[in-house]
Parts: sequence; C-alpha cells; structure tokens
Amino acid sequence: MNKPFLFFIFFLIVFDLQVPFLPNGYGSSLVVLVLLLATAFLRSKLKISGQVFCALIPLLLLHLAIALFVVVRLLYDKGEEFQVLLSVAKSATVFLAISLFFLLFERAVNAIPSLIKSIFLVNALICFVAGSIPPVLDVVRYFQFESSATTFITYRNSFLSGSGFFSIGSAYGLATFFIIYTFMIERRISDFRTVASILLIFAAGFVAARVSMIGFALSAPLLLLRNFKIFVRSSFVLIGAVVIFLSVPGLDKYNSWLFEFFSNGLQSSTLAVLLQDMYFIPDLSTFVFGDGKYGLSGEVYYGGSDVGYMRNLFFGGIPYVTLLLTFPMLLLLEARKHKAILCIGSAILICAFHAKGAFIYNNAQGMSVFYAIYLYVRMSKGSKVYIENTPERKPV
Repeated sequence: MNKPFLFFIFFLIVFDLQVPFLPNGYGSSLVVLVLLLATAFLRSKLKISGQVFCALIPLLLLHLAIALFVVVRLLYDKGEEFQVLLSVAKSATVFLAISLFFLLFERAVNAIPSLIKSIFLVNALICFVAGSIPPVLDVVRYFQFESSATTFITYRNSFLSGSGFFSIGSAYGLATFFIIYTFMIERRISDFRTVASILLIFAAGFVAARVSMIGFALSAPLLLLRNFKIFVRSSFVLIGAVVIFLSVPGLDKYNSWLFEFFSNGLQSSTLAVLLQDMYFIPDLSTFVFGDGKYGLSGEVYYGGSDVGYMRNLFFGGIPYVTLLLTFPMLLLLEARKHKAILCIGSAILICAFHAKGAFIYNNAQGMSVFYAIYLYVRMSKGSKVYIENTPERKPV
C-alpha cells in the first residue's frame, strides 16, 4: 500500500472522527475496523504478520482482563453503571483497529515515527486554520462528537477529531515526546522543516490542553544532554515563535489562559483545584473495592472528582487501578531491554496525564499513540527499524 493510504487510515483510527449521519459516538475507528476485518476475510492470499501479533499479545491479554473485571463488577452491582460497557467497547475498538492495521500492513511499523509526525502535523494545521476561519470550523464540527463543547479559545477544539481539549491535548503531549525522541535525539535531525514541524505540533497540543507541555518539558533536558547543538537551534526557534505569538494583536485573552501557570506558578487556578479539590482519600471500602461508580452523578462526576486515578478508584478500587497501570508498566518492562529513555519517558507521561484526566484506557487518541509506541519498541527489539525520509538510513 502507498503512503497516502496508510496515512489516511492511520489518521482515521487515531483521531476517531465522528462519522456523519451515524449516532453520536460512532467514530471512524469503528468504520476502519469493519473495513479491515472485511479485507482480511475477503482476500484469501492476505498475509497476517505473526511477528506483530506476538508483539501485541500482552496488550490483548490486558484488554481481556480489564473487560472481564468490568463485567464482573457490573454484575456484582446489578448493572447500575452499565454505560461503562460503552467505554470498554470504545477502548476495544480503537485497540483492535490499531492492531489490525499493523497486522495487515506490517511495513507501516517501520514508518510509525513518520506516520505519527505526519498526522499530528496535519491536524495541527487544520486546528489553526479552522480556529481562524469560522466556515472551516463549521465543517470540522461535523466530525466531532456532540459532547465536544465550545470555548472562548476556539483553537482548543478545532481539530479534525472526535474529541478535543484534554483528550487530544494529552495525545499531542505524548506524540511530541515520541517525535522529538525518534527524530531529534535518536537520528539527530535538526533541519528547519523538522524543527518547525515539531514546534507546530507542540503549539497545537499546548493550545488544546496546557498539560501537553509536559511532553515537551520532559524531552527538552534529554535533548540538551544528547544533542546540545539541536537544543540551541530549537530554543531559538521556540523563543522567536513565542515572541511573535505574544505580540499579535487580539490574542490577549488567549495569553492569560495559556501562560497562567508561568505567571501564577503553584497558585494557578487549574493546579490549585487539582491539588485541593480533586484528590482526597476515600473511605477504606471504596479505596479497596470501589463503589462501582464511574460516570456522572447529576451534573458532576461521582465523588466530585474527574481525574483519572480517582474515577478508576471509585469504580473498581485498587484492583482496577492496578490493572490500568499495567499499560505503562508494560513499557517499563521493555525499558530493561532497550530504548530505556523512550519507554521510561512515555510511561511517566502516561501516568502524569492520567493524574489530570482519564487518559489510560479511556483516551482514544492518547491510547492510539501509546499502542503505536509500544509496538514500535517491541518490533525494533533485535531488528533494524528505520525512520523513513531521513538523509541517512541507519538502524536505531
């Protein structure tokens, strides 16, 4: 298959667009999954990659374990929170779509860095264009879930994606770290096009959700230690971009929100609410076994907290939280063998994002990036994985 086809299919899976004329919540990942399954059944000579399948087995077993836990918990509570099954179905759909994509198109594994950079760059461009031109934004809205609200900063939810705000912002944060690691740290690529692309991707993620800057912040010291020359070049471009942004007339209302943490530090409203109101120790029964509650209770989340760990704790207690934390743990297990910086850094980001919102297991965009990173690490072990479109093709 050619690169534009792989790009298009991967874009539809990762960003999980709302399919027009279908009920709300039916994302493009489901459509792609059905088409890939039909392709697999109809083509008698189609080859399935056994190596990719073996690499995905730990994730498959973990998904089965989580689904079984959720079903048992719901049966115990007589199905009071049955809508959790919709979340399980969405998570399974995204995982199966990503898995089948790489099973059918094994050569796409070698192109994972290029694919992630390309789709996140294109959607960043769409974000800034749609956020600036209302008619374009109206078209983008057709491909967003109804739950995607609007805000005074239109760029926060102007992506061609089913979900916006934290969901896509945290995905951009993880993607930014992965792109900087693979292109600038491993391959030491520092041409203007690559640096500009990465900064545009970072800017789009930062506008969507300020928490995405963690991905850039984590990669910056690594870049400083591993390649000082590229770090200096990138810093000059970043500083210039920030100066230009701050000097543009009419962006004052955006600046106060975007840079609130830098101006107010630990007193910023978002961080204060997170630390003071969202985290607390529930009673022992809830802490150990959970309450079987996950979603909304009236107009607020059950327990009064919407952060990932607390929502998981309220539903299934420590056992459920432990199951979900197995996702980043799988990366840490790979870190013992190779690509330790990538594995440890990605695991830290996933856990950090989950401390702000529901990232692990429930964030379609973010988990798609995680699955791709995990497969990239597993498949590169003991083999030569190349980053495409680079001046030299050396194994990394």
